[in-house]
Amino acid sequence: MKTALLFGATGLTGRYVYQYLLKEEQYSTIRVFTRSPFSLNDPKVENIVIDFEKLSSYENQIAGDILFCCLGTTRRKAGSKENFRKVDFEYVAAIAEVAEKAGVKKFLVISSVGADAESKNYYLRVKGEMENFLIHTAIPQVVILRPSLLLGRREEFRFGEEMGKQIYSFLKFLFVGPLRRYRGIHAKTVARAMVRLADVDTIGRQIIPSDQIAVLGRAAR
Repeated sequence: MKTALLFGATGLTGRYVYQYLLKEEQYSTIRVFTRSPFSLNDPKVENIVIDFEKLSSYENQIAGDILFCCLGTTRRKAGSKENFRKVDFEYVAAIAEVAEKAGVKKFLVISSVGADAESKNYYLRVKGEMENFLIHTAIPQVVILRPSLLLGRREEFRFGEEMGKQIYSFLKFLFVGPLRRYRGIHAKTVARAMVRLADVDTIGRQIIPSDQIAVLGRAAR
C-alpha cells in the first residue's frame, strides 16, 4: 500500500487526478495539500492546509511514495511576472526540495509543450527552468508531462486560453504528423496518464510529450 501526495487538487487537471486516485486501490492514504480546507469524500484522504511560503516546515507531512504536482497559474491571474514565477517555479522547487529530504520515491509534474529554459517566451522559460531544477534533484524518479493546450472547463476564466481553444477548434485538422504533439488535450486525459505513469517504474528522468500523454490517457480508461 502506498501514500500519494497531491498538490494542485483544486486546479483543472488536479481535480481529475484526485478523482482517479480515489479509484486506485494501491493507495491507502492520499494527502491533499491546499491553501484552504478541501472537501473530503473518502476516509483515506487527508487534507493538509499549508502556507506555501513555509513549505520547509511540512517535511513530516510531505512524506510518502509518489507526489503529484499539478500547480500552475498564468501571469494574468498571478498579477505579475514575479508572482507567476513564484507559483510555477519557486513553489514547485520548494516542494521538490522537501520531498527529496522526506524520501519521496517518485515526483510527477505538469509542465508545458515547448518548455525551454532558454525560450524568449516568459511562460515557457519559467516552465523550462522548473524542469531543469527537478531533473537535478536526487529524487529517484522524476516524470515531466508536457501537455499542449489544456481543454476542459476551469472555475476561473482565462481569456488567452479561451481564445486559444476557439482558434484550435477551427484549425485542429492541421495538427497531424509532427504537429500532433501540439493538439489540444483534455485535462481528464492528462490526469489519467499521470496516474497511470505513477504506477509504471521508470529510470531516472522522463519527459512525456503531449501526443504520448494522449495515448497513455486513452489507454488508461
